[in-house]
Amino acid sequence: MKKIELTKNKFTMVDDNIYPILILKKWCISSTGRAVRTIVGSDFKRKTCLMHRFVWETIHGAIPNGLEIDHVDRNPLNNQINNLRLLDHRGNCQNGGVKTIPLDEKSTAMSISVKNRIQKLMRMQALSENRKISPMLQQAFVEYRDRYRHNSELASEVKP
Repeated sequence: MKKIELTKNKFTMVDDNIYPILILKKWCISSTGRAVRTIVGSDFKRKTCLMHRFVWETIHGAIPNGLEIDHVDRNPLNNQINNLRLLDHRGNCQNGGVKTIPLDEKSTAMSISVKNRIQKLMRMQALSENRKISPMLQQAFVEYRDRYRHNSELASEVKP
């Protein structure tokens, strides 16, 4: 595994065999947290090249119509080939950073987007009458922070 530095002090992880190809060009971090670079197509129009698609197509060939590349561990900066898989759109959405946790013992389980919604729910719960954060929500927060601990800036954003 090799690391490639991106903009904004972020980095992405790739396999050793594709690393020499990827470092030939500068890669950036997109607003959605993915490794990208801009290329000029044969029609002289600028296009965005997503690293995970580039890695897949370099190793396996073209991505069939109707399929998408999914990050198994939900980390868009882990572009190692064993972390990428082909899924249809529905399957990709089901693994799209959503985790189901109950807010407390009395509530029903609900799906929340891991980064933004956990932070929002923690703020909301902290404002509630008891001013306590449920242990289950606290655990989800810790799991998220630990999952992304390799990216220090992202991990520091998430503090229980």
